[in-house]
Amino acid sequence: MTMLLAVDVGNSETKLGWFEAERLGGREHFATGSRAPADAVAALLAHLSAPPAAAAMCSGIPDAVAPWQEALTNACGPAPFVVAGDSDIGIINHYGDPATLGPDRLVGALAGRELYGSPIIVVSLGTATVVDAVSREGEYLGGAIAPGVETSAAALAERASRLLPTRPERAPRAIAADTRGGMIAGAFFGAVGQTRELLARVRAEMGEEVPAVLTGGWAEMMAPELDKVAGVEPALTLIGLRLAWQHAARGRR
Repeated sequence: MTMLLAVDVGNSETKLGWFEAERLGGREHFATGSRAPADAVAALLAHLSAPPAAAAMCSGIPDAVAPWQEALTNACGPAPFVVAGDSDIGIINHYGDPATLGPDRLVGALAGRELYGSPIIVVSLGTATVVDAVSREGEYLGGAIAPGVETSAAALAERASRLLPTRPERAPRAIAADTRGGMIAGAFFGAVGQTRELLARVRAEMGEEVPAVLTGGWAEMMAPELDKVAGVEPALTLIGLRLAWQHAARGRR
């Protein structure tokens, strides 16, 4: 049984997980840049009953690739399979310039298709709100990118000196009786409206009421506010990395 390490280095959060064959054995996450790759991998290895035989990774931060490659190579022996926007991972990519596509979006689309079938819309609710479309034929079409919930709130707090910076949370109502509550209400319900509109337009362009799978830090909180949610999958990109690695391994045989 091959033990696989999977790493997704995002702009604000890094996710790590390990797979035993196709089963996700466990995962963890931390703020990107808060831990050295070698230290993070060493801590992860302490949870494993056997040494990993392979690794796969993706990163939207080009400068992060080399140190993570080194750490994963030292842990596994073989160099990790690094997914880029134009990698062959088993899904046709219709992005205008595939090399400019964030690899997390590509592996997320692959995992969404594998878990929920196609067509499917993948909604990532993190630093950015990203809505990606996978066609009925299972092909990646592209999508829309908007500021995430916390990104919007942080920008507002920075621009308006009288508004207190606050970490957004689920708002109980839209009419708030204080500034902090007003910021929470605006950030949360504004993000709900933004995501609903993006989903509506993507579905209209796809020509059918396509279900959505949600991932990212705000997925659980936002899911009850959105229509036709097929599921919430926090480990979507890690699962996509496992699928991408398996596709590449089959090609090497």
